Amino acid sequence: MIELNLTNLASVIGRIVNIQTGQLAVGVTVQIGDRKAISATNGSFVITDVTEGEHTITFSSPEYRGYSRTIKVAIPLSDLGEFLILPRQLIELPKPPF
Repeated sequence: MIELNLTNLASVIGRIVNIQTGQLAVGVTVQIGDRKAISATNGSFVITDVTEGEHTITFSSPEYRGYSRTIKVAIPLSDLGEFLILPRQLIELPKPPF
């Protein structure tokens, strides 16, 4: 079966990872224009109905530092791969015992 995309809109997918721990980042809001998604338990996100072309993608969360980047969106699907983001609270190393 052949599917035709008659809408000229794309889906954007990716995955968010905590750069410090390597763990998947859950509950991060991902926004492109007025389209939003929240990263799932596996760190993945899907934003649908995005127009083709250049856009700014923004990541925000109370647990992670905000991050924005320019991306190019192609129809029908743009797989952005992994995004590495920093936690707001950096892990502190234990103090030496002296």
